[in-house]
Amino acid sequence: FKDKLITQISPGDIERFVMKLKEKAITNTTLNFKINALKLVFNYAYKMGDINFNPVNQIMLFKKDTREKGFFKKEEVDRLFENGSIEKIWENNLIVYTMTLLAFHTGCRLGELQALQVQDINLQDSCIEIKHSWNDRFGLGDTKPGKNRIIPVSKELMGKLLNLSWGKDDDDFVFSDTDGKTPIARYKIYVQFKKAL
Repeated sequence: FKDKLITQISPGDIERFVMKLKEKAITNTTLNFKINALKLVFNYAYKMGDINFNPVNQIMLFKKDTREKGFFKKEEVDRLFENGSIEKIWENNLIVYTMTLLAFHTGCRLGELQALQVQDINLQDSCIEIKHSWNDRFGLGDTKPGKNRIIPVSKELMGKLLNLSWGKDDDDFVFSDTDGKTPIARYKIYVQFKKAL
């Protein structure tokens, strides 16, 4: 708003600011975040008596972005995981390959797979226990439903999990590129998954 005092900023000024942001192809979610941040600043100024009204209250939030979700065809999934795909498609990234394969077979969320620890693998019963979820910012937390789940795993997948767990302690993370101390970062998973696609 350049040199304008906070008392001089009108709803029109804020509307023009928001429209300039919209021209930059920013998502509606990000725009709403910025509008709400402005509301906080102006609400505080109003509360402190610096302004007589909050001009941001006149600005409507944008409708949430809704992206259509795609589904994989059986042939696409088969191709992603066929013999030789680890080298050809996944660039020998066993961590992301196994993680993605486990997600396809179990329906686990990404954060739940990041949080999978060696102690969560039950070789005897051929299953895994989902007890936590991982957030790159906050670390280990509860799963989205807030409940532990036991999920059966095929012998082939169990072998791949044991391979990734070899030499790690019970509380080490299975899907890790830091010797089990921290889970592989989400952005690394996304980069490799997009390459595979």
